[in-house]
Amino acid sequence: MRWLIVTFLLLLSIYGCGREKEEYPITNTVKPEVEEVYLEQREKTKEEEIYLQKAESCIREGEYKQAALFLKRAIELDPTDASLYYKLGNVYSRLQENELAVKAYVKAIELDPEKNFLKEEKP
Repeated sequence: MRWLIVTFLLLLSIYGCGREKEEYPITNTVKPEVEEVYLEQREKTKEEEIYLQKAESCIREGEYKQAALFLKRAIELDPTDASLYYKLGNVYSRLQENELAVKAYVKAIELDPEKNFLKEEKP
């Protein structure tokens, strides 16, 4: 039995591992241009998250004008994120910029009409 296992492993190492890579094409490779777009989008997402974190920090500190600037920058990076517009509306509301707040809320609802933003409000 031991002899059979040793023979099997020897044959496996000779025939199974000795083939060149070209015989096993990698089918899940990504074209460089697709990977570049993916990496660019991933960087945008990271940058957007940084601006959002900065905005939330400013909101906690009561620095609403600065928070609005950070949220606008995050929106520039991802103009399809409805929650960013909603948060911007809240900031404008705190600044008593009611027209801007309404515009931001309307945009949030346009982007995601199914989402109930009022449920997210903390009491």
